[in-house]
Amino acid sequence: MKTPMEKMQRLKWLTPALYLPHGLSGIICLTLGLVLTICSIIGNFTLVKSWVLYVFIFSALVNAISGIILTRSTAALVKICYQLGALLQLAFAYLCFRLRPDELLVPVPVEYRHITETVFQFADTAMFGTLMICNCLLFWAGWTNMRRDNKLNKWWFILAVGGTSILVLIISAFPFQLWQGGSEWIECVQELYPAQRLSFTSFVYVPTTWMFSMMFFGISLLKRKIITPTLFAIIFGAGNLFIFLLVILMQEIHLPNVATQKTILPCPLPEPDSNLGRVVEMFDTSASLQALFEKF
Repeated sequence: MKTPMEKMQRLKWLTPALYLPHGLSGIICLTLGLVLTICSIIGNFTLVKSWVLYVFIFSALVNAISGIILTRSTAALVKICYQLGALLQLAFAYLCFRLRPDELLVPVPVEYRHITETVFQFADTAMFGTLMICNCLLFWAGWTNMRRDNKLNKWWFILAVGGTSILVLIISAFPFQLWQGGSEWIECVQELYPAQRLSFTSFVYVPTTWMFSMMFFGISLLKRKIITPTLFAIIFGAGNLFIFLLVILMQEIHLPNVATQKTILPCPLPEPDSNLGRVVEMFDTSASLQALFEKF
């Protein structure tokens, strides 16, 4: 019987093609995602403001596209799960680029701005549609697969699929507002919160892209029996949830007042005593955390 290390060594890192190396791009994505997330947690934003972010985004794109190609030989339902996950990863990678920090923005000449905005509007629509449709279908496919497989350990699978779907729904609030408001919404938010782009990248979409890649990497290891279901649940289930909660907490420590975690973020902001203003306040994570910090 082969050991887990021997099984790891038998993995094909450069398939399906040298220009689309699924395994290699996955390792680069996971490594850079971990480094960028740790840097954000400790408050060092040097790398996320540099070309390293572009390498991370490109590796995530290559990994997702090559993953879609590689699933052609898998069972139908499993194939659907992997392909939906890859499409979600493409959407997250796009958000990392779309909401990248100010330091990485390139001025667009006036004569090309209309074309650029049209392209972004189309891409924003495709991104939000991908998030919503793929998330619903992924939950359905995962639930169906769980019911069909009698050998499957139900509790960790529910944790992985259900937790992922809830996470995607929560972080889809910003893409929805981006889809509705476009670049004007981003610019408006930036005027209110100067570090909001940095916050979106460092504390939301880079960690999310990385955690999503981690979970599907863990499923691949689980499928090949390199790790056990219990280890998968601990590392890729509870571990990812811990990182998600940690980055939410650390944003309020490193970027207080210059960025916000209001899930509902219309711009300009509504009057506090209006119905929309009350909804914004209800989903204002920043205010809740700052109030908690004041007690300690």
